[in-house]
Amino acid sequence: MKRPVFTALLLLHTLLCLPQEDLFSEQFIDAMESFQDEDGEQLDVEDLYDILNELKVNKLDLNKATEEEFEQLPFLSPSDARNLVRHRELYGNYQTLYELKHIPDFTKEKIDQLLPFVVIRENEKRLTLQERLRKSQSQFYVAADRFLQQKKGYLPDSTGTSRYAGSPYHYYGKYLFNAERLKASLVGEKDAGEAEWSRNGHGFDFASASLEMEGTKWMKQLCLGDYKANFGQGLVVGTGSILGKNASITNAYKNTQGIKRYASTGESSFFRGAAATLGRGSLRGTLFGSYRQADATLKGEKITSFKTDGMHRTIQEIEKKKNHTEKLWGLNLSFKRKSLTLGATLLHYHYSRTLHPAEKAYTLFRLSETSTHWNVGLDYKARLRHITFYGESALDANGHFATLNGAAIYPLSRLEISLAQRYYQPAYQSNYGGGFAENSRVENEQGIYLSTRFTPFKRLILSAYADAYRFPWALYASPTPSSGQELCLLANVKMTKQTDLTLKYKYKEKSEEENHKRTLRSTLNTQIRRWRIQTILEGNRTDKGGQSPTYGWILSQTHTGNLPKLHLSFALRYAYFQAENYDNRIYIYEKDLPYTLSFPMHYGKGHRLALSLSWKKTERLQLIAKAGCFVYTDGRASIGTGQEMMEGNISTQVKFMVKAVIP
Repeated sequence: MKRPVFTALLLLHTLLCLPQEDLFSEQFIDAMESFQDEDGEQLDVEDLYDILNELKVNKLDLNKATEEEFEQLPFLSPSDARNLVRHRELYGNYQTLYELKHIPDFTKEKIDQLLPFVVIRENEKRLTLQERLRKSQSQFYVAADRFLQQKKGYLPDSTGTSRYAGSPYHYYGKYLFNAERLKASLVGEKDAGEAEWSRNGHGFDFASASLEMEGTKWMKQLCLGDYKANFGQGLVVGTGSILGKNASITNAYKNTQGIKRYASTGESSFFRGAAATLGRGSLRGTLFGSYRQADATLKGEKITSFKTDGMHRTIQEIEKKKNHTEKLWGLNLSFKRKSLTLGATLLHYHYSRTLHPAEKAYTLFRLSETSTHWNVGLDYKARLRHITFYGESALDANGHFATLNGAAIYPLSRLEISLAQRYYQPAYQSNYGGGFAENSRVENEQGIYLSTRFTPFKRLILSAYADAYRFPWALYASPTPSSGQELCLLANVKMTKQTDLTLKYKYKEKSEEENHKRTLRSTLNTQIRRWRIQTILEGNRTDKGGQSPTYGWILSQTHTGNLPKLHLSFALRYAYFQAENYDNRIYIYEKDLPYTLSFPMHYGKGHRLALSLSWKKTERLQLIAKAGCFVYTDGRASIGTGQEMMEGNISTQVKFMVKAVIP
């Protein structure tokens, strides 16, 4: 394909573009892109998407919702959540939604993002079960996708059979039931390359079911089937997503969600069993247990590593499927009185096989020659005028220690400051932890994190974060202790009612690789009547180990719109990129199917074209399709490696989804 073809398509689409509705705000998307800068894995935000979906059905009551409930919305900062509650404390209950414009720093854009998730209920009476079911909503999702080019794993080898056991189609089905105080889900998924029919007789390699009930006098919450659990700051148990550090969401504080149903297609990071929260007044107690089969790499009869990607395509991968069991139980106790929250968490787990990690420097402190372990932690959150203190300290069965402590300061309505300190001993082991960290595990890390967000004028937002950290022991990528530092500056200018500009600078240094990376991005959003165009220009430079610097840059434009008479909305994106080294790779958000945040990696030299279509004639039925294509012009003869390798310089993926809503 030639460049004039792409240009012609862009010009044609510009004449038709209108805004598209999305559950995620631009602020949240920018935060997710910050994570993708360092990690090539696709982000799993199904849990968060599910929370937002539930909140659209069971909206938050502005006169009853707590700060923690408001903090579930990714576009609201802790300061925003506090201001929403403080307004009703000062002036009484909200009478109309128009009062939101009087909340400090609540712009029209933020209010528009909030409105789908909030409501004002008057004289609310307790509904019977029959009335709740009558007001319920059921959602059905059926989706499939595949690459059009053939990958090596599907081609016959010398024996005439392919390495992959199944077809190149990835598909899943999902059913979600949402009613007041009652939720349920059924999920089934087959990854690309997996067999069409598994040994248990259904067409899904992975199946999940869950039920969540809440709101009785003593039984505050009950989860049956698959569920997730988050307590404290995640040092003991944190199976849900954590936002982490970025320049858009300044606070490192992890909002404790307790227990929630699990409705994701991810095949790890969840529990299977039962969990219940009991309580009255200021006291809460949660008891949970889990028993499930899981994947692992074995050496003899011992576990050398856990397998969490959920892929079962080849003989070797199938041999690792469900070859051990995990049994665990846990307890959380919490006390909440006005501005003070205290908690204690205990988690005990047992594996059916003995752990014996590979003998590497970075695994020296991993659990070894045992099948049992436990963790215990104490957490707190306290608000003193304009400062919120939070933290958690934890011990493991061998007496090793981890702690995270921070403060969120709001001296002015237009200023937020967050400071967090973390100290995780190299020998601290928490196999189900998910706390704030640079590393992928809550271990072997020390650091200081500082972030701020300042709105000096109504049309200008300045935010930044800085993080300095060190690893006292070896990492996977470094056989010796190492350190790093990171700085990110961001400015958003509302130039006119229709145009805003965001400038972002990021610097990251890794001592173990002698790697220094600088990135500068500008994002221009323009709205012409009901047309919306986004233009992104980004460049980066990497200096590594005294070698000559390498560079990467990208120019991308996205048009979003709809054709009302055809009930069709769409998003069209074109990008040209050059990234001469893997360290110069670039990620940019791309419109995708529901429950998916897509950040394709741009590496090498070439073009990216993506088109997303959505047909929605009624609220009950929606058809969504997407096609994305990379055309590389750097002379490569193949794309990918190993069994995922494709011949040629073009990679095309197509996706399709049917969404049905009842009633």
